[in-house]
Amino acid sequence: MSDPKTWELRQSAKPDTFFLVLPGGPADGTELVVDTSLLIILPPPFALRPWDQDSISQAWKLRELN
Repeated sequence: MSDPKTWELRQSAKPDTFFLVLPGGPADGTELVVDTSLLIILPPPFALRPWDQDSISQAWKLRELN
């Protein structure tokens, strides 16, 4: 069984959008984010991918649920 991980929400350049980051990363310190997979299937699955801070497409828009 693997050790539990602590995730971080990090603000992106756009308001109300955040990256869901695994700090430190599991290999070579490369930080990973939850993103959609590059596989071309529907619905697109989620995947852990290397974090590109400049890529707004990896950020998630969070909003309050009423």
